[in-house]
Amino acid sequence: MHQTRQTAALITTRLIKAGHEEEFARWAERLDAAAEAEAGAEHVVRLEQPSGLVYAVHRFRAEEDARRWHDAPVRHALNAEADAFSSGCSQVEIGRHIQVRVASETAIPKWKTWIATWVIVFPLLLFLNFAVTLLPFELPQPTELALTSIVMTATLTWVILPRIRKLLRPWLLADADGGLRKDPG
Repeated sequence: MHQTRQTAALITTRLIKAGHEEEFARWAERLDAAAEAEAGAEHVVRLEQPSGLVYAVHRFRAEEDARRWHDAPVRHALNAEADAFSSGCSQVEIGRHIQVRVASETAIPKWKTWIATWVIVFPLLLFLNFAVTLLPFELPQPTELALTSIVMTATLTWVILPRIRKLLRPWLLADADGGLRKDPG
């Protein structure tokens, strides 16, 4: 009986630390070039999300080619270098048609989102409530609440939360083993 060789892919997910996007791009080019120089390498596809999550799919002619690249000292050295400005995980999948579960911001546990939000909302709320007391006139309480809630919501939406999410992404997406979370927590 003739046994057909299964193609394989090494899927790598990396989360870029804020401010290291250019460094990551240079590193990714070196990684892709090293992978393409390996025996059995076919092609690479890189998918990038604006949030800093990057998925790379290195396709190989056979499982043993993908596993050899997965275990290659040059790949381990490059990954160790990338650990300074990103965190990541990888997996080898076999077959012509593969399906993988990758790290995603939808996997951030609600308790981490709650902590990150509360740590920002509480001081902002204290500041806004204090600022309202400095007005030279007194406002009815519903008007004060409307004013502070509008300013707080706008500030959170356009200024604070985007920066906090970017800064805290590595912690928000980290799983218990220090990898990237794939399933909702």
